[in-house]
Amino acid sequence: MAIDATPTTRTVTAAATLSQTIEAAMAVEHQAVKGRPMPDAGAEDRRMLFDAIAMGLVVYLKAHQADLKLEWASGTRPSGAPDRVTIEVTW
Repeated sequence: MAIDATPTTRTVTAAATLSQTIEAAMAVEHQAVKGRPMPDAGAEDRRMLFDAIAMGLVVYLKAHQADLKLEWASGTRPSGAPDRVTIEVTW
């Protein structure tokens, strides 16, 4: 995972899972705020926390998917693009 983090610029690249992306974002934020890489100590507990956050986010979005809408930067939905978000959850 590449980390590009300064107090004004933070870049996170999506990982294979939401939990891994949250972990990468935490590492970037830690580097930007503290000025040093995240320590190895506590890594297992952080992963458990990030897994729980990811699961909670997905469950919340599933429960509220009727409230979600897609907005296109162009202002116009491209031909063939979905007009609705559908979330399927499988654990």
